[in-house]
Amino acid sequence: MKLWMPLGVLVAMTVLAVVNSQTIYRQTSALQLQIQAVDEAVQADNWALAEDSLAQSHGQWDAITPYLGLVSNHTTIDNIEGMYLRAMAFCQTQEPTEFRAEIADLHHALQVLQSWESPSLENLF
Repeated sequence: MKLWMPLGVLVAMTVLAVVNSQTIYRQTSALQLQIQAVDEAVQADNWALAEDSLAQSHGQWDAITPYLGLVSNHTTIDNIEGMYLRAMAFCQTQEPTEFRAEIADLHHALQVLQSWESPSLENLF
């Protein structure tokens, strides 16, 4: 009988970890798609669309940061926020080289966040 309690806790923790991983995966995947669309808009020299799309993506980022603050690394969250702010500044000044470099960094940072939260042997050890 005493074995059921620790086993139940272990199962609950595993389920919560999987739910957390899937939540972060879905959210960061959506953000990565938006960032890709922003980059494509800039390549097409449509800065207005890029600025609007980036603002929408940043809004979605803002919506998930309270949750991420509970389950992820605060430094990473702060770095991604800084990348969004720099990208928005470069977008407003229409600096394509700096903007695209910042967008590439942002896309990569979201991939790293996603991989850190994925259930894998590398993340366990």
